[in-house]
Amino acid sequence: MTKERDYLTRAADAYRLAIEHYSKAGDYANVSRSLGLAQRRLDQVQQRISEIDDPPDKELLPRSAD
Repeated sequence: MTKERDYLTRAADAYRLAIEHYSKAGDYANVSRSLGLAQRRLDQVQQRISEIDDPPDKELLPRSAD
């Protein structure tokens, strides 16, 4: 696992936890805005993880020496 992927995985976990807490917070000030922001950030993190796991030009990447 790359350092970037490890970092992103931890970030995704943190965003999921934040979304869970925001969802339970009700109508307090700025909760809906914060919930939306956390969801967008989680989507971005998941997109980047997908790019790392399945790069679009995988066949063009150099193969590692085994």
